[in-house]
Amino acid sequence: MAAVASAFAQPQPAPTMTRFQFREPRLAVFLVEEQKPEGATATSALQPNWVSAWPETDPRHPVEFGRRVALQLRPGSDLRETLKGCSLTVSRKVAADFFVLEAADATTALREAQRLASRPEVIVSCPVRKRRQIGKHAPYASKPNDTYFFDQWNFENRDGNGTRLGADLNARAAWPLTRGAGSVIAVADDGVELTHPEFAARAANDLHFNFTDDPDYGGTTNALPIDPADEHATAVAGLALAEG
Repeated sequence: MAAVASAFAQPQPAPTMTRFQFREPRLAVFLVEEQKPEGATATSALQPNWVSAWPETDPRHPVEFGRRVALQLRPGSDLRETLKGCSLTVSRKVAADFFVLEAADATTALREAQRLASRPEVIVSCPVRKRRQIGKHAPYASKPNDTYFFDQWNFENRDGNGTRLGADLNARAAWPLTRGAGSVIAVADDGVELTHPEFAARAANDLHFNFTDDPDYGGTTNALPIDPADEHATAVAGLALAEG
């Protein structure tokens, strides 16, 4: 009986999950399975380039975090002081007060990103995610009930037979895959009218940046149009973010 019993596989214990908290800039919480390697491969297994993580609010859609960390500081902050005692190194400077840092492995990146996220001068501190590859072919979404949809060539530029006439957003091919929930969209243009009802409640204000050399606005987080005639970015943002 003892020999028979030993042939049965022992039940595996449930994995232990570690909770990590980052700033994206909104607070974001992820659960990561603890890695407990055994044997000769323990050293290499402890240093993965990518680790899987599950959003606490939506564990159905896991992501993968790598060795790099995005860091944004409040204006006037001292990067050297922020990184004192930190094992991350600066990979590159993206903009004023915005940096990409790098760790020896993904696990270290998660731990350091969480530690930095707790500092008062930090606006953004989060590991960089692996870009998810999406297949280019999917069921085509049905025609919306918008009377003016076919006048909006920017969404779908086709004739009555479905033949493509020119460039468009290919929106109906994208809708079966995603409607954009949870996505942060960056619009690089001539300034967005953030007070517009379409954007007022949804703009991630801490992420805006004015890259112009204008003496009053350049180098600031003011993303409003400098010239009242600058309307293009508002229209572009409307196409990307419109609801309803």
